[in-house]
Amino acid sequence: MRLKSASVFVLMLVALTMTNPVAADDASDEWQFQLAPLYLWAVDLGGTMSVRGAEVPVQVEFADAFDKLEAAFTIHFEAWKGDWGILADLNWLDIGSDLTLPGPLGVTARIDLQQTLAELAGGYQFDDRAYFIGGVRYAALDPKITLSTGHQIDPDQSWVDGFVGLMWRPQLSKRWTFASRFDIGGGSSNLVWNGMAAFDWAMSRHVALSFGYRYL
Repeated sequence: MRLKSASVFVLMLVALTMTNPVAADDASDEWQFQLAPLYLWAVDLGGTMSVRGAEVPVQVEFADAFDKLEAAFTIHFEAWKGDWGILADLNWLDIGSDLTLPGPLGVTARIDLQQTLAELAGGYQFDDRAYFIGGVRYAALDPKITLSTGHQIDPDQSWVDGFVGLMWRPQLSKRWTFASRFDIGGGSSNLVWNGMAAFDWAMSRHVALSFGYRYL
């Protein structure tokens, strides 16, 4: 089996954030933390695989994401002191889907796909609500294909990319904040880019909900 290409569209539905908000006008040198211990994503995954010479499209539609999602673990963490910060993110998904392979035999297959995305980055606040970021992103795809003939194919691929980018987090009101991010990089990939836009609504000083989308 050869994994020819893959792309991931991820929509962040709800993030529960336990935080001491990072404020641009806070001159304190004390550490401030943001933690989203479990946030929910709806996934649209697309690509192609070559199985024994036959190219097979693999598509997990957004509308079917929750039906195909078998397990997930996600966490986002930030720590800031003054203008400098550390960002970490882990996203693990297990998605399953059935499909019929092209050809006259009508062979069906079960595809179970585990996907891991992990990021570690440093940040620097250079202006009011504006930040430089730079770091590394680890990605892994571990598909397991079980054919109705009884054969099983279990490949995996992983890669590491560096990236640099910007974050912009303007305060819209007392409770609402707009959180955006764009980064670009490469390494094992020829080119990788990531964009996110979300709205944070502060329910209290330490709890917020976030709604938005991300494209990687």
